[in-house]
Amino acid sequence: MEVITIEHGLLDELLLIFFSASILSAICLYLRQAVIVAYILAGLALGPVGLAIVTDASWIEDVGSVGIVYLLFLMGLNLKPQKAISLFGEALSVTLGSVVLFVSFVSSLVYFFDFNLVDSMIVGVATSFSSTIVGLKLLPTTTLHHKRRGELIIAVLLLQDFLAIGFLLVFSSVTDGSDLLSKISMTVVILPVAIFFVFLSEKYIIDALIKRFDEVHEFLFLLAIGWCSVCALIFESINLSYEVGGFVAGVALASSPASEFFAEKLKPVRDFFLVLFFFALGAGLSRADFESALLDALLLAFLLVLIKPLVFSWLFSKQGESRRQAKEVGIRLGQAGEFGILLGLTALDSDIISTEANSLIQLTIVLSIILSSLFISRNFPTPGSARTKLRKD
Repeated sequence: MEVITIEHGLLDELLLIFFSASILSAICLYLRQAVIVAYILAGLALGPVGLAIVTDASWIEDVGSVGIVYLLFLMGLNLKPQKAISLFGEALSVTLGSVVLFVSFVSSLVYFFDFNLVDSMIVGVATSFSSTIVGLKLLPTTTLHHKRRGELIIAVLLLQDFLAIGFLLVFSSVTDGSDLLSKISMTVVILPVAIFFVFLSEKYIIDALIKRFDEVHEFLFLLAIGWCSVCALIFESINLSYEVGGFVAGVALASSPASEFFAEKLKPVRDFFLVLFFFALGAGLSRADFESALLDALLLAFLLVLIKPLVFSWLFSKQGESRRQAKEVGIRLGQAGEFGILLGLTALDSDIISTEANSLIQLTIVLSIILSSLFISRNFPTPGSARTKLRKD
């Protein structure tokens, strides 16, 4: 019988990740800073930019991405299908308008940095989307589940994810030479079928299992993870994403009496994987990227964190939201997001953009997440705030 062994290098790295993250988290809390920043700093410290102990962060990022799937699954658990559809309709104009404005602004600025037109446009697209993790992870549970601002943030982030998926299809079609129109058409046709299949399976299979074994909590916990995982795999197979699949799985379960149990029990699992994801953001930067793009990325990240909240606030105010609510939603969405990293890498693999432009994208996104997280945690209620009066889980 073959004995399964664990690669000691990977195990050492994993243990170092959580040790360094815990130490830096304590320091950040003492300094009244966001805990999320500690995870990114741990990646910078152990990655190529720092001590170079972790030289390949790709496996960490892949594992950490599971946390995003669970994050969206938990998000979906608190949105009834009718409510989700209504929210998407309300947020569509804000999402499209903001993306157009951000792409125009960033493209013009990056072109001024002496990048060519194509590089400038791709950097604009990649940095136009907000961070799903920052937007949701820094929201208190009560705000996320029950308040208007949480619902608006969810709707904008999901619509941005769909737009980002569209750009990914465009970039990947350049790589493999496939017909873009047929790929998009196939996805649009299969999507309703996949959603119908998910809801049908939840009603006749998952609900039946929940009712039959509702007292076996260990099984319910595993059932939720399995259900989220299979839906994520299904949606990834039809050119959407694991994240969208996780969200649909959650919405399908939102009417179940066990939805609150799932939401509570999966939080630690989500947080475990998100630590790895944020670590990978820092560890994924090379020293060359850091040195060549630092000044441009700092300026771009600062301007994004400054201008994005103003644009979102203005657009939501035009739509009838109160000034206070529009301002907070804008600030919580005021950073570049992790989907942009994937867009940049895909464009680079497709030879659409230069290595320098991709370096600018990666570093800008990491810096904007750090700056935005620091500002949000010091001024608004967050689960990991160092300020007692603002700490709300």
